[in-house]
Amino acid sequence: LLRDAVQDPAFGQRFDHILGALLAELEKQTRLVQLLGVLAEKVRQASSSTRQ
Repeated sequence: LLRDAVQDPAFGQRFDHILGALLAELEKQTRLVQLLGVLAEKVRQASSSTRQ
């Protein structure tokens, strides 16, 4: 929806900035989820005595 709105002559530049910010935030959150997944896997593989 925002990608189509970027072509709007009145608000296109504003929508372009919003789209860029949202994509940057999504990239950060994706990286965080990946790191948490790696951490969760390490915790799962650790023995119970190591986790305590």
